Amino acid sequence: MIILEEKIREDYQKEIQKISARALGIAMTQDKVTKCKKAKQAAEVEASTAKKAVSSATTGLEKAVKGRFGKQVTAAFSKKSRMLVSF
Repeated sequence: MIILEEKIREDYQKEIQKISARALGIAMTQDKVTKCKKAKQAAEVEASTAKKAVSSATTGLEKAVKGRFGKQVTAAFSKKSRMLVSF
């Protein structure tokens, strides 16, 4: 009888450990998803801010720098702006 009770108790403890491990795994997965969403949102905000800054700089340089060099600078900034959009 004592052996049977010990066996039942061991099985019960194993089940508790399995349930605890599953709960921990689910919690960690949910935490990972939440962190990924926050990181993605932060990246989108930063990319938008950078795009606006590059666009503003491009506009300012177009007016300030004339000639072939001005066109090259404008082209370089436009390329970076497109890269930020695709990012």
